[in-house]
Amino acid sequence: MPALSISIPLAASRRTVSFPERPLRLRRELERGLGGGASLLVTREWECRFIALEGGARIEARQLAVTVDAPPPLASLAEIERKREVTGLFPMTLDSNGVIVGWPEGDASIQHAVERASRLIEERAREQNASQDVRRQLAEIGRTAASLVSQVPRDLFFPQAGKRSESRALDLPGGAEGSYEVSVSVSAEPASGLLRQSERRIVTRIGDSARVSRETWAIA
Repeated sequence: MPALSISIPLAASRRTVSFPERPLRLRRELERGLGGGASLLVTREWECRFIALEGGARIEARQLAVTVDAPPPLASLAEIERKREVTGLFPMTLDSNGVIVGWPEGDASIQHAVERASRLIEERAREQNASQDVRRQLAEIGRTAASLVSQVPRDLFFPQAGKRSESRALDLPGGAEGSYEVSVSVSAEPASGLLRQSERRIVTRIGDSARVSRETWAIA
């Protein structure tokens, strides 16, 4: 792990945020279920540098690597993803609590992440048409799940550590049986508050079919 310094107390949880002095390696894995047991997995890695500011820090980064695991029929899409540079993520500014400045407002807690995912998945399920087949219903709900896990949390670098999961049955039109499970697991360095690893996973099921959407962030 890089050396840590620039300690700033985090009042809400009575711990200390310490911005790294040396570059660190940030890895993101984003998995999206495609049906039939297939999935698309994109892994990106960045070198991140923290520049101290008054009351916070600025993070500048450069992409180091990208790998894409995809079924053969999606080879052309995988190649496009390999060549794509992510925009709009870096540079970013953190406030004195280690929270990203300028990101959408809202509670960054694990509880909020699970509750928001549950609410939006259930809303999407209610919008389904009884005439749609199971595969289409699952695809549409799965897209909602994928969009939820791919949203960068405001407390990405200095998260609230802990675990929470929730599973419920889905009320679907046409008598179809469905369910979903949302789980969030986050670990951080005790002394500095810096991210170790965070994972958000949503599994949606309708009948015998299931889709997994997962995002994992980790600092090496």
